Amino acid sequence: MKKYLANLLIIIGLISISNQVQGQFYVKGFTGYSLSTNPFKARYEIRSNNQIYRITEKYRFGQGLNLGLGLGYQLSPNFGFELDINTQFLTRSQFEVNLTDYGTLNQVYVYSIGGGIMGLNRTRHHIIQASPQFVYTIPIKNLKPYLRMGLNILWVNMLSYERSEPDFNGNSRESETRHYGRPKIGFQGAGGLSYTFKTNLEIFGELQIINTRYQMTKFEVQKYKINGRDAPSALQKGEAEFKLDFSSIGLNFGLKYNFGK
Repeated sequence: MKKYLANLLIIIGLISISNQVQGQFYVKGFTGYSLSTNPFKARYEIRSNNQIYRITEKYRFGQGLNLGLGLGYQLSPNFGFELDINTQFLTRSQFEVNLTDYGTLNQVYVYSIGGGIMGLNRTRHHIIQASPQFVYTIPIKNLKPYLRMGLNILWVNMLSYERSEPDFNGNSRESETRHYGRPKIGFQGAGGLSYTFKTNLEIFGELQIINTRYQMTKFEVQKYKINGRDAPSALQKGEAEFKLDFSSIGLNFGLKYNFGK
């Protein structure tokens, strides 16, 4: 009897809570632009004719045009949860450092601190980010300031292209390599303001911060040419571990639809 009474009390309690919570599902779409907060730096020191030139070029990972969707559940006017998924476009980083700008091959000494070759360097990354988040909202009539924060789960597929200057033997090289790894977890948060302009519709704008480092673990050389001719023997797959910072800060704008109003 006590067991049934306890179960009955639990059921009554859950019904009472559900009546007070009045949960509501919503979907949203958004776009915007993010800037890399910690670009990877490729440094060169070039010595020519008793002159020293120090050059720093940057790869901006995590920077690009955002496009995403979100599905959420509002537990109460103040508390909710959502899952955001987004990707990026316009993610290319490119720079070119040519020895011929400083002298001839037998006059110039180059010291490179990782991340680049003498010639053209270009990267482009394809990412998917999934972020389960907690959302806190302060309703003020039609305006809703809010904060959201949670995990940031990142997948990256990066293509790097390199075209070198001719070496001492007159050979130039051109390659394209794919780098990838396993999903990594970081942080994502945002603060924003939404405005209800129709019963079920809101527009919003927000400042978004992402802090995530990604570890590449594998590579695949997809194209390799020497003096413009294919070099099939250089096409290979393997393991190469290095970390890249995809942390960013950006502005997003979007539209939100609330079900059940």
